[in-house]
Amino acid sequence: MMSGSIKSFFTTIPSMTMILLAFSLATVIEFWSFFTTLPSLFGIISME
Repeated sequence: MMSGSIKSFFTTIPSMTMILLAFSLATVIEFWSFFTTLPSLFGIISME
């Protein structure tokens, strides 16, 4: 019984880390696009 739970534990951890990595990557991309579009938005506002 213990070996089964350990096996499931070792199979759940990689998927959890993959989900966390994908989530953090998406967040970084989101912030990156936000910070790259922000100056251009301010530039458009200041132009007018």
